Amino acid sequence: MKYTYIALVISAAIFAFIRAQKDQPIMDLCATVCFSVFAGRIYCYVKTKDSTNLIMALITLLVALFATIRFFMGH
Repeated sequence: MKYTYIALVISAAIFAFIRAQKDQPIMDLCATVCFSVFAGRIYCYVKTKDSTNLIMALITLLVALFATIRFFMGH
């Protein structure tokens, strides 16, 4: 759980800084949460080697990347 919170805080700080610099919308919320879930699922996969955790990590990473791209495009 610790890694999930660390990823959440770091990604929230990065997106908040960029959003403040460019007056962009809050699409970063989706990316922030997905990066956090991604970190948690990767940690669970490393500990348990359960493929379900890896699949969830990959899905949330894809959603996070999509949200990040949309964030930088200004949508």
